[in-house]
Amino acid sequence: MIQQVAGGDATRWRSCRTSALTLYRLMFKPREIEKYGLIKGVKIYSIVKDGKELEAEVFMDRLEEIWDKVYEEDPIGFGIFHEGNIKYLVLVRWGNDNEIFPYVSILKDGEWIEDMSSYSFCLWDLEVFWNERNSYIKHIYSDSPDIENYRNDFVV
Repeated sequence: MIQQVAGGDATRWRSCRTSALTLYRLMFKPREIEKYGLIKGVKIYSIVKDGKELEAEVFMDRLEEIWDKVYEEDPIGFGIFHEGNIKYLVLVRWGNDNEIFPYVSILKDGEWIEDMSSYSFCLWDLEVFWNERNSYIKHIYSDSPDIENYRNDFVV
């Protein structure tokens, strides 16, 4: 199987694979995921790259601008204030029983941009997504849905 994938050169394939794993280990640095709080029923997390501080007021201003565009009355969802190389505001609402509707905007050159063809959520955000999936199954997508327990179940 390896020889077919590698075109007959299994040694070269193993070497490329090892190099890619080494590069991954050098590039990826875990980031702290913290509970920011509950805002109008939506769970908000923060993710901050090492050496940076969360500028929460910038995210809060943007959240206020776009709230009605993303969330309905009494929403079920979560969001991430991500302070990485740039600021990412990731908002997600649950709908259609078991689907997520993500909304991403980034702060670039002093302006918020919404362009899902260029910017999306990243691998650090996926940890929150996975935990929120499990929380949703446990508290909402069950025999006895409990929105308040979901809203209080921050996974950090």
